[in-house]
Amino acid sequence: MSVLTAGSTYDELSRFKDAEYNIVVHEECGNNIVKWLKQEYGMPYLIPSEGAPIGFYALGSFINEISVLLSTNPEPGLQKIKKAKEKFYLHLSRVNSLTGLPRGTSFAVNAEPSIAYALTKWLYEYLGMCPVSVKVPCSKQIN
Repeated sequence: MSVLTAGSTYDELSRFKDAEYNIVVHEECGNNIVKWLKQEYGMPYLIPSEGAPIGFYALGSFINEISVLLSTNPEPGLQKIKKAKEKFYLHLSRVNSLTGLPRGTSFAVNAEPSIAYALTKWLYEYLGMCPVSVKVPCSKQIN
């Protein structure tokens, strides 16, 4: 296993053709290289359908997609997410009952598109916060 641009050694990166799959967490960072690897070497790839795996729903979706790709059981990972969600809910409901927060609180996001989408969705849908600004940097269009 190696992670492109995340501290992998030359040795790890030189064996990229040995990989069975490519998993892209941030589409804007890996989209072009995985498409090239698919074209040149027939290597399948996965780009999360919900953007970066931020938040309980997106992370669960990501685990399900990886499980389909690898023909494995997603339940152990999904159970950990369920337990974390339950624990988080207890803390969140205490804060909410004392302060009314975070529901209705405004927020701004300035991030790459896959992160901005996932983070905004989680903050809005799960925490009930209100986006006032979502800014993504100008960059090349994803092919």
